[in-house]
Amino acid sequence: TEESLLAQTFALDDLADVDSDLKASLEWIRDNDIDGVIFNTFTTAECEFGVQKEVDIIPGGKLIDVTNDNKEIYIIEMLRYKLYKRCAKQLQSFLEGFFSIIDPGIFSKLDITAEELDKIINGNRKISIEQLYSSTMYKGGFTSQSETVLIFWDWLGVQTADTQQRVLADRKSTRLN
Repeated sequence: TEESLLAQTFALDDLADVDSDLKASLEWIRDNDIDGVIFNTFTTAECEFGVQKEVDIIPGGKLIDVTNDNKEIYIIEMLRYKLYKRCAKQLQSFLEGFFSIIDPGIFSKLDITAEELDKIINGNRKISIEQLYSSTMYKGGFTSQSETVLIFWDWLGVQTADTQQRVLADRKSTRLN
């Protein structure tokens, strides 16, 4: 539910896949004396339909300077905004659909972790390179035995699961023509 998400504690590592540059910046802020060095407020820049705008991450955020005294609150609120608030409407729609087919009461009975829920929703992230290789269709004169194709599959097979996922995430827009 929305209440449980708002109560959720977010960590900097949760930001790694969303915005690694912001994660690094927040880590720097956390680990360093920032007074007189940075001049942030409790805002963030968002692009909406091609228009850049400043968004308060807390009410009145543009009027609150980030200092050594409040930088931990700034980091927490930035994480909450980036990981929850800015996509709250989409998340609410997803949850409504999800709970229309799955009884929400089941989660209170199961003591399920976030990782287990992720696996339920997204499935097993282990990629079978052999299965992908055997089911891929080639165009532009390429075949499953073309040297370039074989080099690609050999290379992909020795990559980490994370690298494999990132490479294959764009597979629909990448064509061998």
